[in-house]
Amino acid sequence: MELEQGQILKFLEQRHLFRDIHTEEIEEIAPFFFTVSVPKGASIHARGNLGKSLFFVYQGKIEVYYKSGKNSTFFEQKEFGDHFGETVILDDHPHDSDITALEDSVLLVLDANNTEALFEQFPEIALALKVINRSKKKASFYDFDWMADDEIIYFISTKHNLGLIRRIFKPIFFAIASITLFVLALLFLDVNTYTNLIFGVAISFSILWLIWEMIDWRNDYYIITNHRIISTQQVLFFNSTRHEVPISTIHATKVDRTYWGRVFDYGDVDIQTMTISSSLAMGYIPNPDQFTAIVEELVFRLKETSRTDWSYAAKQTIRQTIGLEPDSKIELPITVPIPDPEPKTPFKLFKTRQVVGDEIIYRKHWFVIIKKIWWQLLGLLAILLVTFRNSLEIPSGSVGGSIDLQALIMNSTVASLILIGILVYQWIDYRNEIYKVTKDTIVDIEKKPLGFQKEKTAPIEKIQSIQVDRTGIIRVVFNFGSVKIHVADDVLEFREVQNPSQVQRDIFIRKQQQSALNIKEDAERSRSMMSEFIKAYHEETQNGKESSQQTSEELKYDN
Repeated sequence: MELEQGQILKFLEQRHLFRDIHTEEIEEIAPFFFTVSVPKGASIHARGNLGKSLFFVYQGKIEVYYKSGKNSTFFEQKEFGDHFGETVILDDHPHDSDITALEDSVLLVLDANNTEALFEQFPEIALALKVINRSKKKASFYDFDWMADDEIIYFISTKHNLGLIRRIFKPIFFAIASITLFVLALLFLDVNTYTNLIFGVAISFSILWLIWEMIDWRNDYYIITNHRIISTQQVLFFNSTRHEVPISTIHATKVDRTYWGRVFDYGDVDIQTMTISSSLAMGYIPNPDQFTAIVEELVFRLKETSRTDWSYAAKQTIRQTIGLEPDSKIELPITVPIPDPEPKTPFKLFKTRQVVGDEIIYRKHWFVIIKKIWWQLLGLLAILLVTFRNSLEIPSGSVGGSIDLQALIMNSTVASLILIGILVYQWIDYRNEIYKVTKDTIVDIEKKPLGFQKEKTAPIEKIQSIQVDRTGIIRVVFNFGSVKIHVADDVLEFREVQNPSQVQRDIFIRKQQQSALNIKEDAERSRSMMSEFIKAYHEETQNGKESSQQTSEELKYDN
């Protein structure tokens, strides 16, 4: 497949790397790209290869493997619009991965000589590639268990260093003040053991505070993948929050910079969705223009991919309807993810996640019920101990002793029944509050024993953003928290669920499934309507020809 210059020009204009380059300049660059068709399974680059060309995926899908010893470890996939080869160019070392075509693919290639000339003429392209390259290297060190299997990380970064400077200013100031006061005390006061201890604690506290701020700063990330934008914030042992917005729900991006932000290239980015409550605000983002350029390209890609798939299906439908053999099987290349299976556990009574057919059912963490019933259990234990102790003190064999023993047993039984009744009520209440994720809906069911039942339902396709919160050391240690799902102007909250990251992953996969199903149904509807239209057109055309032929024969007969 050989691409025309117009197609290459349009493709390059849509890439974020060329965002700040004028169309006239891209027209000069486009002729230096050439097209390479790669069949499925073919090798593009092998580990140790010295090639320094820059590749763009125009069609198909590419897999990149990083080798470790004798085994190949999958690292990432490349799809329409993605590029690769920049690591070899920027770091000036051989390829450290095997790159093969997962599907029949078409690549746009810029060879080594032209790549160097491109970077010299347009250093902003080299700068953008360096940002991507840094993110790629950083992403290789992390294994986010909440990510989907087919997700590609395009950008990952902590907050800008100036954000760290602002955070460490207070502990540094406190340390300097403590050291200064200690020196003054040594010079002008009688210093004793207690004075040394006080200043030692103050200085040690400021140092630990400084270390804390630096570690905590490194735990906050901004991530862009091919499916969503993510902001993660974690305070060591105390709080963990993740807020994400699917690419399909993004309406606009907004960048705000201060004077220093313009000088040091950082800013605040607002990812806007349908509602303000589901939008994602992120501060101190380094390279904010690059960040928003990647987001905008991904939004455009999603629309372009849908349009291309529809156009392809339409062409195949027309060929089939008019009696021509289709080029290939009429089917959109949709990958439908599968939710994770139900974990195996010997304690089914405390199971907090169940997969029943197409439904995934969640219950609150076992800590919630323990928190509610601990005092009933403690009360029952106390009644048992008191009853046993007092029964030993009651004299046996006397009428009064028998009466006292009967009264003790009766009182203990009544108190125990009351506590057991409360305990059973709390247990039923705990088991009745469930959350569900089905193929197309999310459900929050709250049912009180002998009381009201409240059920809240929302369609998965309307989800605007998802937020995961684990607040407090207990929630962080025992891994439970809340998942807030923003749906239009409403919020559904799955409270105190076990492993909220897993719940978020399940919801995200369901949303992908629903999106794939909607695309398929829309395509089927469009193909059906188009087929009916073409058939009607042919019928009317045929009727018109027959009517015209009949009229001509009548005129001929009259003459």
